[in-house]
Amino acid sequence: MKLILITLVTLVVGLMVACGGGDSRVTESKPLPTVPPPPAYSAAEVIGAVKGFLHGAGMESRCGLYARVVNGETAQVRRDTSNPDKYYVTVPSRPDFSWTFIGSLGKVISTSTGVADYYGC
Repeated sequence: MKLILITLVTLVVGLMVACGGGDSRVTESKPLPTVPPPPAYSAAEVIGAVKGFLHGAGMESRCGLYARVVNGETAQVRRDTSNPDKYYVTVPSRPDFSWTFIGSLGKVISTSTGVADYYGC
């Protein structure tokens, strides 16, 4: 019985020393790791993602036609100021066409309205 008690006490003391439980002094805390900012995507990359979305599997053929309207000359890409991982794509000549690109997910979400929304584009 004494041997079990001695072994148990030795184990507890060893764990306290190993975990720093025996030292009650406040130690300097390490700085928290910083999260790297999301990568910046070029306008061409974001437009390419939107075109890929419009030509994706299960999309209406009309969406592929709408993809012709989305190019570097007609589409505007702007980065969200509050969330740098989010990009908005709009077509000024077609105000009902708009999409949101989430960079970290590699996902395009349609925010279109009107006919484009009706067809899920």
